This record gives sequence, C-alpha cells and structure tokens, in this order.
Amino acid sequence: METKELPSITFIISTGRTGTQFFANYLSQNRQKALCLHEPHPSRRFKWYSNFYLENKLSGNFIANQYISTRKRVFNTFQGDSYIESSNFIFGCIDPIATIIDEVKVIHIIRHPVNYIISHLNKGFWNGIKGFTARNIPGWLEYIDKDIKKSNDPVLILAARWIYVNEIIAHYENRYPFLSFRFEDLFSRRDSNASVKLNQIRNFVGCEAMDEKDNLNYLSKPANKSKKSISDQWNIEKKHLDYLMNNGKNLLSKFNYEL
Repeated sequence: METKELPSITFIISTGRTGTQFFANYLSQNRQKALCLHEPHPSRRFKWYSNFYLENKLSGNFIANQYISTRKRVFNTFQGDSYIESSNFIFGCIDPIATIIDEVKVIHIIRHPVNYIISHLNKGFWNGIKGFTARNIPGWLEYIDKDIKKSNDPVLILAARWIYVNEIIAHYENRYPFLSFRFEDLFSRRDSNASVKLNQIRNFVGCEAMDEKDNLNYLSKPANKSKKSISDQWNIEKKHLDYLMNNGKNLLSKFNYEL
C-alpha cells in the first residue's frame, strides 16, 4: 500500500515540559480541518534518531524512510487539511523529514530554564526507568559536554540540555516557516494576549481563529501536568545559574528571560 503524500506538516517541538500535549485536543476539534497528534506511536525512537543524526551517526535517508514508514497508517487515513505533530522527541529530525514533504513548518515552544528544569525533574527525569535510561542508554541524552554528562548532576545536565535543544530548534527559523512562543505567554496567563497568541498558532497551521472565551476555556484545562513534587531533592545553585548565564545568554536575551 502506497503512502498518501501530504503537502505540509507542522511540527510543534521543544525541550519537552512546555505544554505541547495541550495542542492535540486544542487543534483537533474539527478533524475535517486539522489533526494534531501528540507523540504518535512510535515516537520515542525519534529521540535516538535526533541525537544520532545530529552527531552524523545516522543518515538523513534512514530517518526520512523511518518517518514515512511509521506514519503510513496516519497519513493514509487522514482526511483533513492540516496535519500537526507535537513531539519533543523529533526535534533533530526536521531536516531529513523536509526532504520528503512538500512543506514543513515549525512551532518552537520555549520555557524559562529554571521552571523547565523543575518540571522535568518532577516528571521523573532522574528517577526510575527514566533516570536509568538517561544515565545508561547511549543516545538518549543529547550530546552535551562529556564532563557534564558524567557529573551525576541532573540540574546541570538539564541546563545543558535546555541550551542544546533550543539552539538546534532555533536554527530552523531561517529554513522553514517558523513561529516561536514562550510557554509562559501561552499557559501561565489567562488573558487576551494568550488568546491572541493561540490564534496566531491556529492561523499558522490553517485553522480559523477562535473566540477569546473559548481559547481561555481551553487554557483553563492544562494537560500532562507533573503530579509529583520531587525536584526539591536537587538544589538549583549559583553554579547552575552561572552556567546558564555563560552558555545560554543568547537564548535568554532572545526570549527575554532573567535568572
């Protein structure tokens, strides 16, 4: 069975812990118009593909073929006008995928680094199977500084990851139709400005604008919030903030974040 060709795909990508699961329901209300899937199965393998590709350990052709193969069922049953995929795993695979899709669009969601670190720790980044995978499985963690990887300091590791992943995504701005938003401006406020930004996203993916009241109603129902508070096992210290200031100053300035 041949795979139906899609004229365009929009990817909502980030470090993770940026509210991207929200868009699966929000943008898929009318599936004749748009379908947004959050981490459609299989997706986790694309985390390894992203990291290996960025280190020239996997070919772009392999990733492109894997993407088409793993999304074949979705593409062949999709009847709408706009397909959107929300997944932090695929952040490094955009260039290979763009070689086989007529148009690729990118929406970049960025979150304040300290809040991102706390949220990711609360979600179990350094605990259980997730922690074991991060510490022991090659390619799951991004290719950050080796000494930082070996530090056993999850706060420092996540700080380095915040910089690395966001810099990779920011590079797409000059290659594809691109929008970027701060998590805080979308999800940490319930006002007309947040509604305006949501409608900018809707317009970008080909959906009609929504009434402010309806937008704010969606924003009142956050998705995938951390249910545990375990981040206080690790202190965010001056050395972590200094690392972010020294190595992530361009991102901090671009998105108007202060530490």
